[in-house]
Amino acid sequence: MKVFVATKKLQGLRINDFCYTIEGELVKYGFVCDGETVDGHCGCQRSMVGFQSQKATTTFQVVEMPITEDDFWKKYIASERDAGWVSESTTENDLKTFRAVAKELLKLAKRFPINKVLEKRGNMIQTRVPSLKAVQ
Repeated sequence: MKVFVATKKLQGLRINDFCYTIEGELVKYGFVCDGETVDGHCGCQRSMVGFQSQKATTTFQVVEMPITEDDFWKKYIASERDAGWVSESTTENDLKTFRAVAKELLKLAKRFPINKVLEKRGNMIQTRVPSLKAVQ
């Protein structure tokens, strides 16, 4: 199944790139600050977060991974639990929201070719263009 994983490929094409994740780890959406711009100092509007490291990267790619949707869900919810977003008090309704986000990630990954390097720009996931010359 196609999934998004952290990569250092094409890092540095934007002057505000960063990659604190573990190369190859699954990535998800992270917390986004109110009022932060895409190229703001925080970086939350332009990054994805590693399932394991809970750290962010501005580049990620599509890979084919031998994983089922159910396995992906288990890894996703475990990551959210490790991050402190899921606990014993999490409601069934909250879990449905988490599942919807996990499904959205898988649906988005299907839209891109294998090994395509991507970036998040606000609410958009797009191809990272190698011809960028250290732009913001």
